[in-house]
Amino acid sequence: MKIVYILTHPIQYQSPLIRFLTLNLKNIDFHVCYLSDHSLEEYYDVEFQKHLKWDIDLLAGTNFSFSKKIFSISEPGFLSPINPFLFFELIKLKPDFIWVHGWNNISIFSVILFKLFFKKKIFLRGESRELGSEYSIRKKLRNAIVNTLILRNIDLFFYIGKHNREFYITRKCRSDQLVFMPYCVDNSFFYDPGHRSRESRDNGLRFLMASKLSPRKQVLESVDAFLLVARQYSIKSCLTIAGDGELRAAVEARCMASNGQVVLEGFASQTKLRDLYHNADVFVLLSVNEMWGLTVNEAMASGCAILTSADVGCAIDLVEHGVNGFVEKEGQFENGFKFFFENYVSVPQMGRVSTKKIKKYSFKVCYRNLKNALKIVSESI
Repeated sequence: MKIVYILTHPIQYQSPLIRFLTLNLKNIDFHVCYLSDHSLEEYYDVEFQKHLKWDIDLLAGTNFSFSKKIFSISEPGFLSPINPFLFFELIKLKPDFIWVHGWNNISIFSVILFKLFFKKKIFLRGESRELGSEYSIRKKLRNAIVNTLILRNIDLFFYIGKHNREFYITRKCRSDQLVFMPYCVDNSFFYDPGHRSRESRDNGLRFLMASKLSPRKQVLESVDAFLLVARQYSIKSCLTIAGDGELRAAVEARCMASNGQVVLEGFASQTKLRDLYHNADVFVLLSVNEMWGLTVNEAMASGCAILTSADVGCAIDLVEHGVNGFVEKEGQFENGFKFFFENYVSVPQMGRVSTKKIKKYSFKVCYRNLKNALKIVSESI
């Protein structure tokens, strides 16, 4: 049996899962077909506004190939890259099943054409969810195309969480087509065996933010809320920010005015970021229109309590309000920071709950549910 997994390019959050499945799927050839080699070498990230190069090997331990492309720009999108030979490359790969990550590339139609010709099953995993209720002709047209040309030709939908599942349900996808395939990170990489020692710290309450410094991440609003609340309590506290982007100058100005209470680390690699998680008590992500927020997974695996907004996709799945964190629903970010200052002694326990909860969002769960999905579709052939 052979599965071909189609991705636009090597992705840091996907590679560990791919390695795990490649190693553990016995008697199954798990092959990844990348539409582009974007991200393997140093590249310019528009939102970070700097050149990046990952400090981890994105291809090690996997079976892969690169589709021939005739057009590509730095950031993958619907028309980049363009892979006109993908249909024929799939013929050579001879998959029994095709797993596609998202549909935001024109190559999805080559995959659907392959399915129609050769009667193969297609699995789809993505992070789509409803964002707002505004009406527009463009949105209506896009939904019609997605529903008619794409979703109707998918056999199983691998949903990553509750919002994603609801997205498929509202588009008339059957419940027996839905398989839980959680968005997850390498929990073992981020796990902090010494996180219990945070109870004995005498250095106060440590907050951490790790994101691109862009308006959508609401970094400035978060910093201002932290500083406003911190002045009201005698508990020693600090906020560390790992990231870079268009708001860097404004963030630096706030750091300068904070008397050392807010520190900007700049862009952090995965290894450095893990150290920052382990040194934090509360992870903060108060974005708008955040489809999921995998940094929350990382922080929970590292033993952090979570301060997030209801507009972060994973909040409904991962953060239990008042148990392992605080979910801000009103846009008044001061409320969240006040919660942690007022419940200072309970923060270590919240971190332990985070570590337990995130175990349900793991590679092992993906592996088990993929095996079950293969059994289901194989019996229906």
